[in-house]
Amino acid sequence: MVHQPSAPDVGNGTEIEGDNMERQIVFENAGQKLYGMLHLPDRVDRPPAVALFHGFTGTKIEPHRIFVKMARELMSNGIAAL
Repeated sequence: MVHQPSAPDVGNGTEIEGDNMERQIVFENAGQKLYGMLHLPDRVDRPPAVALFHGFTGTKIEPHRIFVKMARELMSNGIAAL
């Protein structure tokens, strides 16, 4: 049986730095869930996007919040980050 992934569940989000938005997002397929944070820049129609993945034993934060800082910097430069 082929499982089609469902559309991601996107939370309401939190505005930071003007109209920039961070929101939790969940992809689900075959009963498995993949959680992430979507960082959307303000006032950008269809922004370019980057997907960030931590290593197998890593976390979304990593030492010194490197992924959070990188995603926010991308967002502040008009690039969406997941």
